[in-house]
Amino acid sequence: MSPDLNDQELRELLGAYALDALDDDERDQVEQFLLRDAAARLELHALQLGAAWVARSAPQPPERVWERIAAEVNHDLAGEEDDVVKILPATKATHSRRTRLLAVAAAVLAVVLAFGIVEIIGDQGQPAQSALAQAVRDAQRSPDARFVDLAAPDGSESARVVVLPDGQAYLTSTTLPRLEPSQTYQLWALTADGPVSKGVLGRRPGVMSFRVPRATSALAITAEPSGGSRAPHGLPVVIAPLVAT
Repeated sequence: MSPDLNDQELRELLGAYALDALDDDERDQVEQFLLRDAAARLELHALQLGAAWVARSAPQPPERVWERIAAEVNHDLAGEEDDVVKILPATKATHSRRTRLLAVAAAVLAVVLAFGIVEIIGDQGQPAQSALAQAVRDAQRSPDARFVDLAAPDGSESARVVVLPDGQAYLTSTTLPRLEPSQTYQLWALTADGPVSKGVLGRRPGVMSFRVPRATSALAITAEPSGGSRAPHGLPVVIAPLVAT
């Protein structure tokens, strides 16, 4: 059983959580942390989106990027081994495992930032959270905003999106149930060329920002394997038509 972790340690495990690389106890602690920390939820979404994009992008990042990351990780691990020589074996094993998980998280974030896929604003994510909340309020007050209510066929689940004339949009709320650890929700824009992914939402979606492509006929949310998919699997959990502007 993993020891109780403080908030900073839990924040450092968000990257490993995004890759489903935690044991059950660590995952439970991270999920409890996410419930009480909105900034952490934003950071997790950024990491999930970046990891999903890297996994399905073509071409993959240049080999030199991976070599640099591997070198940094090996250097960090070597330093950790020196630091924990006097620690009892069981504690050392736990510490070493967590070090590797942090290395995984760092690797994901390094690739994401290197390719400009996401930008996490602020050291602790609070400025990003505040900016997003303000942007949502402004959008909801705009006289030109359209409110799109995505719903399940039986009306049991729903999600609301506000769309501005320039295509900027925000997922503002959902009643979607929490998924199993092996799954994630994913948002899609349905276009003439097929579904276009607009974001990996995690097991319990929160507020997020995205852009609606021109000539989008509908918005939909599906349940996908953890990390997201290139194309949607199965029927949408919720869906709504969207008149192109």
